[in-house]
Amino acid sequence: MPLEAKEQEFKFRRFIKLRAQGVTPRQIMDEIEISKNTFTDWKRIDENEEQFLTFLKLPPPNRKTTPADDRLLHRVALQNQWSNLSELRQLPAIAANDRLTEVIVGQLYTMGVKHRIAAEKELLTAVHTDRRLLYATNMKDWTVIDWARGIFIDEFCYSTADRGRTWVWREVGTRYDPQNIRQHVVLMFHSFFYGIGPIRRVERLNQDSYADYLENALKPYIESHPAFEEGDVLLLHDNHPAHTSRQVIDWINTNFRNSRDFVFPHPSRGDHPMFGHLSGVLKLVRDSDVKHIG
Repeated sequence: MPLEAKEQEFKFRRFIKLRAQGVTPRQIMDEIEISKNTFTDWKRIDENEEQFLTFLKLPPPNRKTTPADDRLLHRVALQNQWSNLSELRQLPAIAANDRLTEVIVGQLYTMGVKHRIAAEKELLTAVHTDRRLLYATNMKDWTVIDWARGIFIDEFCYSTADRGRTWVWREVGTRYDPQNIRQHVVLMFHSFFYGIGPIRRVERLNQDSYADYLENALKPYIESHPAFEEGDVLLLHDNHPAHTSRQVIDWINTNFRNSRDFVFPHPSRGDHPMFGHLSGVLKLVRDSDVKHIG
């Protein structure tokens, strides 16, 4: 047994003897020269009759990288946060440095940069809760007839290509930072009447693409549905800028003779059971044939 370990064990035996003699904690710490934390640990070991183990402090391993290497790796990883480990190694700044290619993960973890599954939605706050309660209160007296005239419209962020989870290089404590939230490849609109209405794929969500959806996908469906023969529509969507733009508002006022607008507080997708139902349907369609979408 190394000398340092023997000395620790001797002190521990002396510690047990002094406690048995009723010596005060302060006197014990002064006599055998141990800290208050060590006294607490040894007291627990003594009272629980645990095995006393000594651990020697090993010298730190030889550094394989320089501080400049670490700063470079930290910067490159966060700039290419959606890259996997193989892609990170192939980046010119990393591939040109032999010291970095074999220690990427270990060095990044040491610097507080982890490779974690990306969040898909922002973290909800008390403000969201208050707004949603107010929204629900506005519709608490709706009848079945009211709900039958309701049109739910929302964009659904969805990727038909990526069936797995998306990973991101990020610093500890930044899971819900906007730059670390998963970016989806495909945006789909969906609307609800008595079931799932038309679904359309769009490349970019803006007032033009939303107005095009209303005109060419939603309007024909409404005109063919008997529930909306009188043009009495209860429109429910969130307050995305594309939904509340002047172009869209003008279109709604022109095409719906008697419409009422109920703007859902953003973000909205996960709160309504019908949105969750659509998500499940889309997954089934994607798994059977992605060509059916869009």
